[in-house]
Amino acid sequence: MSFTMYDLFSEIREEIRELYLKDGKEFTIMFSGGKDSSLMLTLVWETLLTIPEELRQKKVHVICGDTLAETPTMTSYVERTIEQINIQAELQNLPIEAHLVRPKMVNRFFYKVLGKGTPPPPANSKQFRWCTGHLKQTPTQDMIKDILSAQPLRFEAGEDSPYDVYMLLGVRLSESISRSASIKKFEKGADSKFAHHSTYDNILCYHPIKFVTADELWMYLMDLETLPYGVSVQELAAQYGESFLECGLQHNEQQDSSCGIAGSRSGCWVCPLAKAHDPMLAGLIEEGYDHYQYLLDWKKFMLRIRNDIRYRLPLRRQVFNKHMKILNLLEQEKEQTNLFMFSEDQDFHYESYDRANSTSYEPGAFTVTARRILLEYLLYIQELTQEKLIGEDEVLAILGAWEQEGFFVSRDELVPQMFLYDGPVEFSKDRQLNSKATRNPNPVFQIPFFMKMGESELIEFLKEREILTGEFIHYFPDFEEHDESKVVYNKATFIVCNENVSSEAEALEYVTNYFLGQGYGIDSTSNERSIKATADFLLIAAIRDAIEYRKEQQKFFAEVEITDAGQLMLSF
Repeated sequence: MSFTMYDLFSEIREEIRELYLKDGKEFTIMFSGGKDSSLMLTLVWETLLTIPEELRQKKVHVICGDTLAETPTMTSYVERTIEQINIQAELQNLPIEAHLVRPKMVNRFFYKVLGKGTPPPPANSKQFRWCTGHLKQTPTQDMIKDILSAQPLRFEAGEDSPYDVYMLLGVRLSESISRSASIKKFEKGADSKFAHHSTYDNILCYHPIKFVTADELWMYLMDLETLPYGVSVQELAAQYGESFLECGLQHNEQQDSSCGIAGSRSGCWVCPLAKAHDPMLAGLIEEGYDHYQYLLDWKKFMLRIRNDIRYRLPLRRQVFNKHMKILNLLEQEKEQTNLFMFSEDQDFHYESYDRANSTSYEPGAFTVTARRILLEYLLYIQELTQEKLIGEDEVLAILGAWEQEGFFVSRDELVPQMFLYDGPVEFSKDRQLNSKATRNPNPVFQIPFFMKMGESELIEFLKEREILTGEFIHYFPDFEEHDESKVVYNKATFIVCNENVSSEAEALEYVTNYFLGQGYGIDSTSNERSIKATADFLLIAAIRDAIEYRKEQQKFFAEVEITDAGQLMLSF
């Protein structure tokens, strides 16, 4: 190693030593296991070894995040590394404690997507990246809060008095343009290695390797061969690929996201931001992890059905809950749904009727059908590859989430299996078929089904049908009104697309079977409400035809004129 290189890292170690001995404020190290955070931890470790044991009183917390959605090999590597850090720290009598933080069950990726039906973030979206916050930022911030709450009250004076802990971040100006911009945004000065924390005023950030170049970093690591906490540089390189790129530990909302993209070897394998052609998984497959092709196939499938109308609920959860509250308040007043309230009552009914007046397509969560397909496919891959992709505790939690929505599926009923997908059916916001995005060979039919029910009751009724049948047919809620007759009713336009339906008549029969049972056999899924809804549909259809016929008749007679000679003449 050259004199210049030795001098550079000696200077950094001396800075770390001075900061450690300066006061009683503990260190927190953000550690991901990549080249930058590994170098930073190595320098801190080496520094602590030069400090007399009686002066090593201040705790050093190493915080590492496990999203529970990393590749199995990366998860195994991180777990081994954290274990090694704690073992070696104890053996070498260093005040270092490593924490592996994981998201709470309600924030885990599979629980949210497969349990609650939350769609994964769309590719290239910066507004809907819920996964970054739930999987990375929140677990890390919870750990930081615990560390902060354990700090004693201090009555110190001086420049650093407002701060309770020092946070060491392995960031470098030469890492990338976006990283450099992020560092400069919060730095205390261009020449300073200290910076403000974007979230916590009582944390002072320290960037010990801020001015280290990639070449200098590599030369130092490769010269060591084995890191002081027992992990070989060769093992590190094997996990992160030739470029050693890493998915940074997220400790605030301002930090750049580098997960699963730009050629990284680490990150969440389910990451939708990397799109279907995932460079991380593709790179690992090329390196010999052939079975990761199954993981890539599962992710591609998840992304393909994300916008498939057949696998998305018609309403967002908050909108659905609002309608259920309306029903409770109205106590399902039956008189508002009576089509035949004439005279004064008919006018009142026409004006106050609960119209389904939504005109745009804004889908909600994945249907339970979609969630089950995705879960059983995931379990199939887990069984096939013998790699742990999802824990049994999370599977049971997912079933519990379905149960909260009224769908009861036991663990024994889940069958690990593949799913033969026929291609997406996508609609635009104006409820028109998106022909460009639709890749399904089967025809798409829109079948209107007229109903006497008000909007909230209609929505509740169709949710009941989904629960009873275990099947879902997407629908657009809407209404029709005839002002002259003071007649109004709602309708649900069902979207039908599958290989067994090739005509509009078959599509109507498919929807009718959904209400009455296969072949109208009035099976166990049918009840008084579904039978009545079908009868109402037929009745409203007849009334609708009668109104249209009357309009045509009125139009015809309006076009008849009587001449002065007493003759009838049609005007066109």
